[in-house]
Amino acid sequence: MGKKCSFQVEILEMGELEKRKYTKMPSEEELQEALGISDKSPREIVRDYDLMNRLKVDEKDLYDRISINSILTHINTVFPSPAMAKSINKKRFVRFERKNIYVLGTLRLELEPKKMVCIARHLTWMYQDWAQDPVDRMREHSVDYVIHQDPFLIERTQNACSQIFADILAWDRTKSLDSFKDKIALLRFVYRNSMPCNRGDGAIGNWLELALYRYHGFIDTKHNSKRLPCFELLSTTTLSQYLQEYRETIVVK
Repeated sequence: MGKKCSFQVEILEMGELEKRKYTKMPSEEELQEALGISDKSPREIVRDYDLMNRLKVDEKDLYDRISINSILTHINTVFPSPAMAKSINKKRFVRFERKNIYVLGTLRLELEPKKMVCIARHLTWMYQDWAQDPVDRMREHSVDYVIHQDPFLIERTQNACSQIFADILAWDRTKSLDSFKDKIALLRFVYRNSMPCNRGDGAIGNWLELALYRYHGFIDTKHNSKRLPCFELLSTTTLSQYLQEYRETIVVK
């Protein structure tokens, strides 16, 4: 496809999490001082698009702390440590999981020439007890938390989608069908990861995909009933991997 794609993995032990201050949400004083304001609470700040954009540009460390801490808190609420068992309301469903290492994966794609953009991140955990391989244990116990694209990058990514869309419309029908599938797959990969709607691309992505096939004469095209088109790419960490998987999600006629 001529698009560079990378997946970077960071192993974050508890010491590194504390060093980056990911384990603690920024205080009201820290946020107000960074923004030069005194009349906004942390809750109001995180809901203010302009203020959060200022943090992202001028105080990236604080911005990342808010993002990662909120996700860590959610993970540890749904999958708490067994040590927390006595303090958990037994009526609320939880799955106790040991964890002392976190794994942060960052997926980047070349949306523009020589400009790699983060389109998604993944956060999960491992447990190192020196008795079992932590990677083997991770496969059995850990859950992948998909962090959708940063909201301040969505417009830029949607602009890339519009260019891909135009390229699909101009597809030369004398070319191979696989080349066409790859173009559609690229659009779905970028559009889905950009998370333009709160509920993802779902029905919109499916509708758009089938409309493009029909535009080029593939009238009876349908999705493979054994696959979930809008979720397949969430389990892939490279574009090349998704291109291969995509060909199994669609039946072109």
